[in-house]
Amino acid sequence: MITITDSFRDFDSLQDYVNYKINLVGNKNYNVFAYSPNQYFSRVKEGGYATDPNYVSKMNQMLNSVRAYS
Repeated sequence: MITITDSFRDFDSLQDYVNYKINLVGNKNYNVFAYSPNQYFSRVKEGGYATDPNYVSKMNQMLNSVRAYS
């Protein structure tokens, strides 16, 4: 288990979360734009926006499962 003491953003809905992420991708201040999902996930992690050490692999697993249903 990993314990993180920090402030975290709270979203009222999944839609609010998705909108936040979309805006984050397009915000030049955060410089997370990438040419592949894996590169994006890595940059989010490197930028300190993901505290889970397994964030990149979990996001890739989620993406792959979504693609499997598409």
